[in-house]
Amino acid sequence: MLTGIRETIRDLDIEYTRKSLVAIYSRGAMSVYVDQPIHRFRQMLMCHMLADSPEELHEMADRIGMARKWYQYDASTPHYDLPREKRAAAIAAGAVEVARRDLVAVIRRIRTSIRACPDGGAWGRDRRLAATAAAGRRSVA
Repeated sequence: MLTGIRETIRDLDIEYTRKSLVAIYSRGAMSVYVDQPIHRFRQMLMCHMLADSPEELHEMADRIGMARKWYQYDASTPHYDLPREKRAAAIAAGAVEVARRDLVAVIRRIRTSIRACPDGGAWGRDRRLAATAAAGRRSVA
């Protein structure tokens, strides 16, 4: 009985995510995503901003005034942490609001694309460039 319930919940989760992603893609929206601001950092509520490509992620970050040094290139999935105000600016600029479940699907897509290429593909190149830039900032300081 319990196994059947677990399978039903898993199937509903998969269907919910599939419907959400179809809705996102059918709108022709930019492939930059923000989740809900639930993470506390000092006096701010923060959220995550991810994208399907590093170019789109940095383009949105530049558009909303995020400093490149805030890029989390060494995290398990590259992203920016946004305060609530920047989240609103990102949404106004075309980012798509996603639920946590949908964000997990985006994370899996990014990680799959990283693993698909021996050098990490576009994400791997972007991480190496960001690490080099960060090392340069540290040596100047």
